[in-house]
Amino acid sequence: DAIENNFLIGYKYSVVNINRDGGNGEVIIKNTLLWNSSTERLAAARHANGKDVWIITNDNNSNVFRSWLIDCNGLQTPPVVSTSGIVLDQYREVNSGVIKVSPDGKMLCQTHFPVFDELTHPPNFAQFFDFNNTTGSISNARSIGFTNAHYTHAEFSPDSKLLYLTSPEDKRIDQLRITLPTLTAILASKLSIPAMGSYFDIQLAPDEKIYLSQLSTSLGVINQPNTWGTGCNFVQNQVALQPGSPYIGL
Repeated sequence: DAIENNFLIGYKYSVVNINRDGGNGEVIIKNTLLWNSSTERLAAARHANGKDVWIITNDNNSNVFRSWLIDCNGLQTPPVVSTSGIVLDQYREVNSGVIKVSPDGKMLCQTHFPVFDELTHPPNFAQFFDFNNTTGSISNARSIGFTNAHYTHAEFSPDSKLLYLTSPEDKRIDQLRITLPTLTAILASKLSIPAMGSYFDIQLAPDEKIYLSQLSTSLGVINQPNTWGTGCNFVQNQVALQPGSPYIGL
């Protein structure tokens, strides 16, 4: 469930038998409760065996993560539970945001929605962790924070070496070399890419480009996301969606 309903319904799942209805598929299990404590954060990551999948959830007002294994026999319970990082319980919007796992399955990034207060500038940050895609465990929390940062969403480059963070309030996209050996070096590597619009959600696609939503009728695109700096070729308004609009999400 989402913030609009105060997360009351929690995480739920459905099962589709793709062989039913002549290959069109049929929903055979619908809206079954997975876990009753939810945020808007949810991610999927490939298991180290290249076949199974981890579904990762984040409890409300907490630093508890749950990794649920899906294999050829279906959803496996109980989940792998990890407690790591800062407890996010400071205000209601802190339970929005995303979690993303790097394509190589070694890192996880968590964001939350900041309080956009021009007077007090409350601190905002993202967290990144080590992720073990063999065991599903999450550990080694580190905080990414800068003065007046307003991060809402995150995404990794296809080669898992760069992390992109959107800051719509500041109309910029920050790029960090996430595999540097120390947190100090990672923070010092920050490079800001100016954006004329306010970009929110950011998603790596199968074509290995990164797409960004904005309060407009088009998507921005990072065409070479493995490349450092302006060579990443960020293009605003590259994909037209008229008469639709992506707004905040993808």
